[in-house]
Amino acid sequence: MNRFTRIAFKTILWIIGVIIALIILVVFLIRIPAVQNYIAGKVTHYVEGKIGTPVKIGYINIDFPKKLVLQDIYMEDQSKDTLVAGKSIAVDINMLKLLKNTVEIQSIEAEGITTKIRRTLPDSSFNFDYIVKAFASEKESKPTADTTSALIFNLDKVKLDKAHIVYADDVIGTSADVYLGTLNTNIKKFDLTKNMAFNLPKVKIDGLNATVKQWKPVMDGTAPSVEDFGITDKTAQTTTLLPDVGIQIADLANILVRYEDQSSSLKTKFNIKNLRADINKIDLNKELVDIQTIQLDGSDNEVLFGKIAKKTQPTGNTPTDTTKIKWIVSAKDITINNTALAYRDDNQARMKGFDYFNIKIPGIKTNLTDLYYSADSISGALNELTASDHSGLVIKQLKGEFKYTNTGAEIKNLYAETPRTLIRDYFKVTYPSLDIITKKPELIYVNATLKKSHVDMRDIYYFAPFLDTMQVMKPLMDKKFNIDGRVIGKLNDLNIPNIDFQTLSNTRVIASMRLKGLPNVDKMSMDLNLKKLTTGRSDIEKLVAKSMLPANIELPNTIGLTGTFKGGMTAFDTNLSLVTEKGTAKFDGKVSMANRDTSYDALVSIRDFDIGKIMKMDSTLGILSFEGKIKGHGTDPKKLVANFDGKVNRMDAMGYRYQNIDMNLTADKGDIKASVVSPDPNIKLKLDATANMKSKYPQVDFELMVDTINLKNLKLMADDFKYHGKMVGHFTSADPNFLNGEAHITNSSIAYNDAYYSLDSISLIAKSDTSRNLLLLKSAFFNAHLVGKYKILELQNAIQDILQVYYQPGKPVKVPPYEPQNIEFSAQLTRTKFVQDFVPELTEMKDITLDGMFNSATKTILAKLDAPKIIYNGTEINNVTLDINTLDSTLYYSALINKIKVSNIELVNTVFSGKVIQNNLDFGLWIKDKKEKEQYHLGANMRVDNGAFVFSLLQDGLMLNYDKWTVNPSNVLKFGSTGIQAKDFVLSNKGQELSISSQDSVLNSPVNISFNNFRIETISKMLESDIMDLGGGINGQATISRLESNPVFVSDLVIDKFYVGKDTVGNVNIKVNNEKENTYNANISISENGNNVVLSGDFISPPKGESSLDFTLDIQPLTMQTVQAFSLGYLKESKGNLEGQLKITGSPSKPLIAGDVKFKDAQFNIAMLNALFKAKDETVHFDNSGISFPKFALEDKKGNIAKVTGSIDTKTYTDFDFNLNVNTDNFEVLNSTQTDNDMFYGKMYLTSNLRIRGNLDKPVVDGTIKVLDETDFTFVMPNENPGMADRKGVVEFVDKSDTTRANIFAKLDSMTVTKLTGMDVDLNLQTDKEAKFKILLDAGSQDALNIQGQAELNAGIDASSKITLSGTFTVDKGSYSFSFGPVKKDFTFQKGSTITWNGDPLDARLNITAAYTTKAPTLELVATQLGSENSNLYKQRVPFNVLLKITDKLFQPQLGFDIDLDENNSIVSQDVVSKVNNALTTLRENPSELNKQVFSLIVLGRFMSTNPFESLSGGGGTEAIVRNSISSFLSGQLNRLASELITGVELDFNLTSEEDYTTGAGQTRTDLNIGVSKMLLNDRLKITIGSNFEVEGNTRPGEASNNIAGDIQLDYQLSQDGRYFARMYRKNQYQVTLQGQYVETGIGFIINMDYNKFKEIWMSSKKLKEYYDTDSKGFRKRFNVERMETDSVYRDSVRTVIRDSLMLHSPAYRKRIEEREKEKRKQELDSSKNAPKNQDPKTNLDTIRTTAIKNEDEERSYHAS
Repeated sequence: MNRFTRIAFKTILWIIGVIIALIILVVFLIRIPAVQNYIAGKVTHYVEGKIGTPVKIGYINIDFPKKLVLQDIYMEDQSKDTLVAGKSIAVDINMLKLLKNTVEIQSIEAEGITTKIRRTLPDSSFNFDYIVKAFASEKESKPTADTTSALIFNLDKVKLDKAHIVYADDVIGTSADVYLGTLNTNIKKFDLTKNMAFNLPKVKIDGLNATVKQWKPVMDGTAPSVEDFGITDKTAQTTTLLPDVGIQIADLANILVRYEDQSSSLKTKFNIKNLRADINKIDLNKELVDIQTIQLDGSDNEVLFGKIAKKTQPTGNTPTDTTKIKWIVSAKDITINNTALAYRDDNQARMKGFDYFNIKIPGIKTNLTDLYYSADSISGALNELTASDHSGLVIKQLKGEFKYTNTGAEIKNLYAETPRTLIRDYFKVTYPSLDIITKKPELIYVNATLKKSHVDMRDIYYFAPFLDTMQVMKPLMDKKFNIDGRVIGKLNDLNIPNIDFQTLSNTRVIASMRLKGLPNVDKMSMDLNLKKLTTGRSDIEKLVAKSMLPANIELPNTIGLTGTFKGGMTAFDTNLSLVTEKGTAKFDGKVSMANRDTSYDALVSIRDFDIGKIMKMDSTLGILSFEGKIKGHGTDPKKLVANFDGKVNRMDAMGYRYQNIDMNLTADKGDIKASVVSPDPNIKLKLDATANMKSKYPQVDFELMVDTINLKNLKLMADDFKYHGKMVGHFTSADPNFLNGEAHITNSSIAYNDAYYSLDSISLIAKSDTSRNLLLLKSAFFNAHLVGKYKILELQNAIQDILQVYYQPGKPVKVPPYEPQNIEFSAQLTRTKFVQDFVPELTEMKDITLDGMFNSATKTILAKLDAPKIIYNGTEINNVTLDINTLDSTLYYSALINKIKVSNIELVNTVFSGKVIQNNLDFGLWIKDKKEKEQYHLGANMRVDNGAFVFSLLQDGLMLNYDKWTVNPSNVLKFGSTGIQAKDFVLSNKGQELSISSQDSVLNSPVNISFNNFRIETISKMLESDIMDLGGGINGQATISRLESNPVFVSDLVIDKFYVGKDTVGNVNIKVNNEKENTYNANISISENGNNVVLSGDFISPPKGESSLDFTLDIQPLTMQTVQAFSLGYLKESKGNLEGQLKITGSPSKPLIAGDVKFKDAQFNIAMLNALFKAKDETVHFDNSGISFPKFALEDKKGNIAKVTGSIDTKTYTDFDFNLNVNTDNFEVLNSTQTDNDMFYGKMYLTSNLRIRGNLDKPVVDGTIKVLDETDFTFVMPNENPGMADRKGVVEFVDKSDTTRANIFAKLDSMTVTKLTGMDVDLNLQTDKEAKFKILLDAGSQDALNIQGQAELNAGIDASSKITLSGTFTVDKGSYSFSFGPVKKDFTFQKGSTITWNGDPLDARLNITAAYTTKAPTLELVATQLGSENSNLYKQRVPFNVLLKITDKLFQPQLGFDIDLDENNSIVSQDVVSKVNNALTTLRENPSELNKQVFSLIVLGRFMSTNPFESLSGGGGTEAIVRNSISSFLSGQLNRLASELITGVELDFNLTSEEDYTTGAGQTRTDLNIGVSKMLLNDRLKITIGSNFEVEGNTRPGEASNNIAGDIQLDYQLSQDGRYFARMYRKNQYQVTLQGQYVETGIGFIINMDYNKFKEIWMSSKKLKEYYDTDSKGFRKRFNVERMETDSVYRDSVRTVIRDSLMLHSPAYRKRIEEREKEKRKQELDSSKNAPKNQDPKTNLDTIRTTAIKNEDEERSYHAS
């Protein structure tokens, strides 16, 4: 080595040494604190100078070459706020590698670091941008190749302690405030180039509290970029890839993160105690996450969406994100414990059950393994899940292996359990793709198995809470269903090999089924094998909502259904059997609708099905058994080919069993035939019908033959009603809207009880064409027609629609559409004979007519109803008209009633009219008196307001009893379903006032009714009635409250001077208060006019339980006159008092009455009986057992006693047990005249001994009743048209109850049923032979039955309600008055005639002979026997007896006639007698000829010759008629003149003039019979002397001249009333047969009993006066008043009846008439004495004529007086 070399080497070593020394020095100096402070100051100064903001570094520690420590760092931004501040930052960095563009950091430790980063508007710059710009502005050298490469970061450990990061970004509207406790991680890769890459193998965070707020959504381009953070690498700035992130373990503890988004009102909180995740891989660009395990233990998570305003969606097309999600997430094991989750979205309505938008689960525990998620599949194994939501949903256990792909889903080993539900086993659904199954859902494949599972609907409710709003689901919501079964196959071919479904105790379904064709229900088919279906009423009622079950259906207790069903909606084949305890049913058949036409072949069988109990109509319906078979094809009637055969084997209805009813229907391509045949004897009918359906409108022909319909036996009526008839119809068009044809009901017969009716034909005629329609109903009693252009099926809709225009108080009803309807109509109801017979209560009715029109297009309605006169059951209605018409959207109506009369109550001259417009009703009521003067008026308005009616009186709209009343203008009465309210309803007049007002302004508040001197007459005078003549003044107030529930009445009212009729009752005070809760204290009293009656006490009505009574009725006294006032005219002549006290307790249903009521010198007269009864000092006792009569006695006016003893036991005063004895002795029960009672009158005396036992349901009566000899009883048979009547034949006796004339009906059964059921009556009936009975059959013609006799009868009614009558009535004497036109004859009953009963009261046996005696010439009778013999001897009138013989049954009498010659009184020779008897014998052999001669004798007074218009015997000429009339007239005039000339003595003249043939030659013979009578011994003895003088004609052979005393008669009145007489007499007469005189002497006993009608026995004098009052109801019922006005003969006959009856039965009337006659005769006698002698003879003749024949007006007033 040379020297140079050595020097060079030493030099290099020195240089190196110096450099090393310098380096060592620098390193040493840098580690010196002073040098480090110096460097920190220089760096701080430099940076401050560079960026222009304060920078502070408290301490720098550089441990070259690796470690750098900065302490107390502070950097301020331009807003003088902290940018970065921290306690210390320690970085272990390899500084030498910085020279190689490599940042190698072994560790970074930061403590107490605070960073505040802000980005503000409008420049969108960060608060550190100025720093970046400051350093970027420095001029840089050109980069070398080495310097152009990016920095490489190598980081390892990172630890952050107590860091605080604040971020505020106004550009994106976001802020964050993060507190970090500790962050430990190792960063294996930190690459900021390209898409950047970060690899953190393990991240551990303990303590993180972050609050992030966002107040506006991030817009595109506003998010921070990498450049904003100083990353200048171009590859990082331009890449679109996401960073590569690598995390293997994430260990988080004590994490609290809050996030709030004001724009969406979102608030979240995640509080995590421990979260550890072992992550296999995260690739954000490949959207891949692979997690090994996730363990979450303890967390509390909340997500809340607050209420936000709804924003209007833009109208333009909103672009949608169509980016396809490709994420793949997998997790090997996920375990979650003690995790709470809360989620609420206030923008969604809250819902019942499990609210998907309001979830709150306090603790979730789950384990999930092998989770795999991708865009097209999800799979995993849920090993455990338990959770409970605040809604109540509890999941006890949920587990299973699940898999979902884009071709299906599968769940294996499913186990889902709640406290009530368990679902387990297997579910699988597959499909080609979702897109395909949306179009072809039938490709869905299902494989599901449910094993021993059960579902509770309360758990289903959590997920479908809407179910409880469905009526069908409500009953199911608390039920559990057990399911075991399997389903497999495609949706269009599902196989259910078995299913077992159970619920409740009796419901179970076991079946197998195969379903094809789903989801198209129309193509669905089913192959069902129903092995078992059982259920019952109790289960169904629990499973089905009550509202869904028909209210009138009662299901069987047990129901079983088995069978098969194969087919679908278009065709099926089924065989099902239904079995219940209420019957069975079976359906076996095939139906096919698959082809163009439907075919069917089915058998239906119903056996013993109790439809009555099922339909809850067991009182109406019962068992049904039916069999039917149908086979055919087609449903179109025009193409139908089918046959149906059916039979109703049994059908119970209304307690009757219908059976064996056959039905048949055949159809052959439009030709249809049908028949129904019922052989049942009680509904025997046959229907045959045909129809031709081929044309546009069907043609129908039918014939219904009703042989018998017995409604009583069918239990459809209580009365016996039978119908027979025929209905035929022929309609060429049977379309109701285009009807053409006729229908007729003919040959109708009705048997109703014991009456028979023949119904006139009824016809319906219909005609229709394109221009009009016509419906015509024709019958004798009702006719109607409907004509116009209309459709009958749409007519109702049109009328309803038009009426809504005028009045519709509720919501408008939607009316189906209709075509314009235009009609005219009319109807007429006539009272024909059928109506008269069928509705006998309708005693008079003039034709009722209805006419009108209707036009829907013009909204026109016109109608007029006219009812001139109706009398129904005593109610008379005269001249009623009703008019309705419309004009200008207004409906006008008017009703006029001339008179309504009910009994004695009459309403006359009434008008009701008004108008209706738009739910406003104006109406007025006017009532006039009989003089047409307005007496009452009511004008008012009523409108509809919100469903309530508002009623107001018009201000001038009230007149009461001729006085106009003042009305408050603002009066209102509001009422409706919501309640009642009254306001300012005040009426006043002349000191009277009536006020009605509610206490408050709300509905149903208490209503006060105030009276101030309000007169009852104001209202009662509205009715014209003597009975209802009420009056008095009302003062006080009444209050009605609790109107919404149970109204309560409280009052304090006084009625001053209350009167009824002519009787003043007194003052009535009514006080009711409710001071004590639930107790109403009442004090009701009657005072003055001798009355002192007080009812006081409490009525207690608790909210629950029965009401109770505590009253005292104190009677001290009550006058009988007051009782009479309230009897409505049934009592009269009442006197005396009632006294006593009654304590009333108990309850309204079981009152307890204790006390006595005493009759003090009481008497009363029952008006209709005119019988006076007296109770002098009698007591009626009340106690807890009932009512008792301790020797209660009634006296008649003669002092005879009727005794009532015993008791009537009762607990409720509705159930009575009788224990009474009634004894009478010669007791007068009737003392009336025809005025008292127009049905029966006279006198009746009874002796009886009766025992009354039993109760109301079964009274038991036995004893004896005897009608005594003083009885004179008249009974008037009701007759609609009294007077003369035409009769067929000779004499026709008609029994209207004899239905044998109608051979279509069976014979009526005996009368065994009465309206009283369950009676037990056993009476012995007796009549004294002197008792007189008269039955007036016809008041007009005076046809009457007078009968006396002796009866020994036994009458009874047994427990089965059968009436029996046994015994005999023996006729002693009597007569039957018979009228034929103007001819009136009397048949006298022969003594010994009998009527015998043997049990059935309608099966009496008759043996009656009645005789009519008349005189007639015999020439016509014996003409064939005379030859050339002189016929004059046979022209002599001789007496004949026409005999009427009535035999056999009472309702099937055999009538026979005979003619006998009265030989004892015949003044003819024996030759004449012999020939007459021979002729009569011959006549009896020819009944027809005999009947003809009977008719001739009765009507013509002679025998009928061969020529009925020729009289061989003469005597029928004008001379004979005039002679007979003049004889009668002269006899009357002689008697009148004699009575005026001689006083004290009664003269009687009888002048007769006739043709006499007794000598063999005809001669005129006139005889004058003169009698003189004198009354002696106070008119008790009458002596009569008389004789006969020949005036004209020769003396007959052997006839002696009589002296003046040829006849002598003495009559002595044994009784004061003139009923009993003794007679002694001597008669001197000429006998033609003996041709000489003979003298008859004798003695007799006479009883006078005069009566016309039985009913007059019970009539009082007042009632008898009313009976003959021409204005009375009874008089108009008996006599045809209108006929009297036009028929003078009929009028005179009625007057005669009235006059004679009054003369017989009214002593006062008779006495008044006799005195008037005497006074009149005296006046005439005086006037004749004082008359001038030269007076015109014509005047005298007029006087005589006026006296003999009165003027009609005079006679009317004469009788009225």
